[in-house]
Amino acid sequence: MLVYAPDRQDLFARICGYFDGASFNILDAKVHTTRRGLRALDTFQVMQPARSTTHYRDLISLVETSSRWR
Repeated sequence: MLVYAPDRQDLFARICGYFDGASFNILDAKVHTTRRGLRALDTFQVMQPARSTTHYRDLISLVETSSRWR
């Protein structure tokens, strides 16, 4: 998953907290910020719970519309 957002304090921790609360496993994560520190591009390789039957497209929509990490 890619998250491109205005950079702010604890953004990465909030996103990780969202994935944890939604029972995703974070396999890899990287943080990139613009030179002036105004925007952040955080990339995550995540895996949904093994017993989940939700299709990945539905999961993307859930992440996009959730405000738990914002």
